[in-house]
Amino acid sequence: LDRQIYAQREAPHLCHASFTRGRPVLASGVFQVREGRLFHLKFESGHYLSGLDDWKQALQLFHEAGVRWPEGARLTLHDRYRFISRRISHDIFASSEQLSTYMGLSRS
Repeated sequence: LDRQIYAQREAPHLCHASFTRGRPVLASGVFQVREGRLFHLKFESGHYLSGLDDWKQALQLFHEAGVRWPEGARLTLHDRYRFISRRISHDIFASSEQLSTYMGLSRS
């Protein structure tokens, strides 16, 4: 909730909750960087139970940090039943509804 992006190279001994000592976060997930550019962002919230509004805020945070999506980059979300992955060409959405429509999610 402090609007910071916490990142760590993949390390099996490090739990993502270690960054915040279990405090609430906007969203959690995994991102992949290639040649210094964000290539894949996968929101895997697990026990954080983040959703569309949280993901939209997290995307806004990446945007504010100067992160842009290169051609061919992917965004993956989970709608409680399945993972949905889409190529993404822009790094900001005007609303959670716009993100939902882009990803083909329903807001139920």
